[in-house]
Amino acid sequence: MPHCNNLSLVGDIGGTNARFALLSGPSRELHHVAVLPCARYSGPAEAIEAYLTTHAQGERPGQAVLAFACPVSGDTIKMTNNHWQFSQTELRSGLDLQRLRVVGDFYAQAMAMPTLKPAQKLILREGKAQPEAPILVFGPGTGLGMATLVSIDGRWHPLTGEGGHTNLPARSPLEEQIVSYLRGRFEVVTCEHLCSGPGLENLYAAYSTLFHWDRWLTATDITTNALNREPNCMKVVEHFIDWMGCVAGNAALTTGTFGGVYLTGGILPQIKELLAASHFLDAFDDKGVMHSYNRNIPVTLNLEPLSGLVGAAAALAYG
Repeated sequence: MPHCNNLSLVGDIGGTNARFALLSGPSRELHHVAVLPCARYSGPAEAIEAYLTTHAQGERPGQAVLAFACPVSGDTIKMTNNHWQFSQTELRSGLDLQRLRVVGDFYAQAMAMPTLKPAQKLILREGKAQPEAPILVFGPGTGLGMATLVSIDGRWHPLTGEGGHTNLPARSPLEEQIVSYLRGRFEVVTCEHLCSGPGLENLYAAYSTLFHWDRWLTATDITTNALNREPNCMKVVEHFIDWMGCVAGNAALTTGTFGGVYLTGGILPQIKELLAASHFLDAFDDKGVMHSYNRNIPVTLNLEPLSGLVGAAAALAYG
């Protein structure tokens, strides 16, 4: 397969799926987008080779930016929510890339947010954005990702961390009971154990235990039933959204994100009607004497399903 310096590969790899696309030349237009289940492959090299065999039309990309849903530090990368572990050096060599850049998944998500067009987002609150103030990117999916965009010399720079692994707050006796239930399953109860797809299942399981419900459901079942107005699932999803508003508000308060908050990830767009009608913003703002601090922050839902790839393409121009 001949090497093509004009061809670039971008990837957005989460706990469940790996999304890939190709770009030609300096254009950021994505071509041959494909989604591969991570469980089918032993690592990223195998998944990428399978993708290229099907979509690269006999050419090899010269460079790649791959975003992974895990901490990115050092040569060895170990995924948080799937079995993949690899060496960046070995991956670049094995794929015969002239340049490989590995970033966190929320680095890529953050890079995409300023590029969203009106049709790609739902404004939950207009607020009063301060020009060039930091922006928070917050997203529940297989895990809970967070990043902050800061403007330096007119250019956005993502600051990524592991905010999803901070301790989950409890605001009421019921939430204390739920956290106590989760403490029986996890050594440390974190925000990700609630604000994620598996977290939604955890919350439903806690309700089932506390209120003696007779069934246990997957996240897909819970959201589908909630959209169909099934009472128990509606109650759980409403609490899920409300609790997530508290966690997002804490993150905004911590980072001073007066430029706005972008909600992203795979779950919220699927329940956007429930989100728009929820108490998310009330929980986001409910910070005691700091209520007025949060209530003017714009909040926007990202509706673009390929934003991770869009952000990885934007990151091609960086370093």
